[in-house]
Amino acid sequence: MDQLIAKGKVDSTSRQSYYDSGERAYNALMSALESSKLKQIIQLQYHFNSYHTYLKSSYEYLDKQKDKVLDIVKNAENDYKNFKSKEKQKQLVWVPVSMSGDTKRVFGMSYQEVIERDQYHNKILPFLDDSFKYLEEKGLRIHGIFRVSPPKPDLDSLRERIDRGEEVDIWGIEEIHLVSGLIKLFLREMSAPLLTFELYGDWIAAIDEVSTELQIQKVKTLVNRLPEANRVLLYRILTLCIKILANQEENEMTIQNLAIVLSPSILKERDTDAQSLVDEIHKANKIMVFMLENYDALFSNF
Repeated sequence: MDQLIAKGKVDSTSRQSYYDSGERAYNALMSALESSKLKQIIQLQYHFNSYHTYLKSSYEYLDKQKDKVLDIVKNAENDYKNFKSKEKQKQLVWVPVSMSGDTKRVFGMSYQEVIERDQYHNKILPFLDDSFKYLEEKGLRIHGIFRVSPPKPDLDSLRERIDRGEEVDIWGIEEIHLVSGLIKLFLREMSAPLLTFELYGDWIAAIDEVSTELQIQKVKTLVNRLPEANRVLLYRILTLCIKILANQEENEMTIQNLAIVLSPSILKERDTDAQSLVDEIHKANKIMVFMLENYDALFSNF
C-alpha cells in the first residue's frame, strides 16, 4: 500500500483511511502494552504487600515465642558442646560398680536398696534433698525448668562424682538446669521406676475408674503400697512440681509439660515393645497429671 501511495495510484480518501487504520492499530497496541505493564505492576504490588504482611506476622510471632526460640538455641548450643567434647566424654565414661568395685554407686540402682544400704533415715539421698531445696529456692521462675537440657559432659561429670561417693556442693552450681537435669537423670536411670514394675497394672486400672472419687481412693492406696523410700521421693517430686506450676506464667511449664518430661521415668512396664510404647507414655502422663491435679487429696496426711 505504501508503494502505491508513493506512486500516486491511491486516491486521497483511501489514503487517509489507510493512515487512520494504522494510527488506530498503533494506539491499540500501545494501549495493550500500557495495560499489560499496569497489570504487572499491580501483581508486583500485590506480591510485595503479601510479603510485607507475612514478614510482619512472622516478626510478631517470633516476638511472642522468643523465649521458646531461646530454649531451642540453648539446646542447640549444648548439643554442639556435647559434639565438640567427645574426648572429654571418653574420659567420663561411667564404669559400673561390678567392674570398679565402688560401693557408693547410686545411679542405675533400686532406690529403696540404696536408701537401705546407706541407712538414710529420712529416706532421701542427700544430693536429691539438696537439689529439691535448691530448685524450690532458685528454679521456680526459670523458663523451661525440667524441659531445657544441660550440657551432657557437665551432667556426666556430676554423676561420676556422686557415684564415687564425693560430697557434691549442689548449692555451688550456677547452672540451674544442671540441677533439674540431675534429678531427671537419676529418675531415668533407676533400675526400677518410682511407681514400681509390680504395681504397673494397678496404676492403669486405678486411673481408668469411672469416677474421680474412686480414682483418688485407689491411687491413694497405691501410693501407700509403695516402698517407703519411693513414697517419700514421689512426694518430693510432686511437691516441687506444684510449686513450679504456681509460677507457670513465668516459667511456661504447664501441668502437661511437666508430665511429659517426668512421667516416662516414673511409670513404665518391665518389657515394652515399640508398638505399645506410645500408649504406655500416654498412660504415664495421664497418671502424673492426675496426681498433680489431686495433690491435696492424695497427700493431705503425708
